[in-house]
Amino acid sequence: MAALSMKDLSPALAVSITAPKTSGRSKGEIALSKISIAWKGNSLDAARTAAFEVGKLAAGGMLAYRKADEFWKRRFDVQLVDANWWSTVHESFQSGRSSLVTMNDLLEQYFPVAANDNELFEPTVFEWEDPTEIPVRDWIYGKHLIRRHVSATIASGAVGKTSLKIVEALALATGRPLLGVDVPKRSRVWLFNLEDDMIELRRRVSAAMIHYGIKPEDIGDRLMIDGEKSLLITKTDNKGTKINVPVVEAVVEAIEALEIDVLIVDPFISSHDAQESDSGAMDLVMKSGWVRVAREGNCAVELCHHTTKTDASSGASRCRPRR
Repeated sequence: MAALSMKDLSPALAVSITAPKTSGRSKGEIALSKISIAWKGNSLDAARTAAFEVGKLAAGGMLAYRKADEFWKRRFDVQLVDANWWSTVHESFQSGRSSLVTMNDLLEQYFPVAANDNELFEPTVFEWEDPTEIPVRDWIYGKHLIRRHVSATIASGAVGKTSLKIVEALALATGRPLLGVDVPKRSRVWLFNLEDDMIELRRRVSAAMIHYGIKPEDIGDRLMIDGEKSLLITKTDNKGTKINVPVVEAVVEAIEALEIDVLIVDPFISSHDAQESDSGAMDLVMKSGWVRVAREGNCAVELCHHTTKTDASSGASRCRPRR
């Protein structure tokens, strides 16, 4: 199915959607505007092409799935497309959503920087505003976990990172500074362990609760734990690494449904199948994977990562939040 390009639009329309009027709108919203403008008439081909392109926005992480799904359905009615074609257009949307497109692919398609296209990269001019109107950082745990950002704890293997994460999860759920770290308020925590099985995980959480004198009523329903489950957010083959979009979307939906404040992934290496020596693949894992989860889920994401198991004296270190 042909992709939309600036050549599909008239010069007047192209200028109107690349002018400074787009200030304040997300790239996904701007891309939707371009698709909307190019969607002319009520033919099946036009509807299928537009739905496929909208699906690609969700696949590449430029637009949340729900927004993409709502958009094509709404425009299907607005364009007066024959209702008998609904399932066919829906299949096109799903095909776009399943495509192995990356954020870079979408940026090149919808925001090309080329002199021969007369399109200029538009810097954002700084405009002063009252600092009191700028939202303050929403710290959730000391100065380590912050809402909508990704942080990490990195250390050699077998030095106690998992035990640390369990106690921090309990501190967050109870609102108690168990390790001397400030906990502004009780939080809902999802501890996702990708190494231990559920029996071992429950054993370790229970032991920590006994040690710190924590009763079940102290945590209520604010602590979720999972083990023995897959949380692979990438697909890597001989063509490279792609984001496993359905998995990322499922994680975001679960976080939204349960109003999770903090997601702890332990260990990070088990959440992807990319080569960690491939900086490009790791950038994709972070920006289109875990950062996307933090942004769309409006939560803090904590990644627990080990280096080697040869030096157990190195201890754990903190990694500043990914912003």
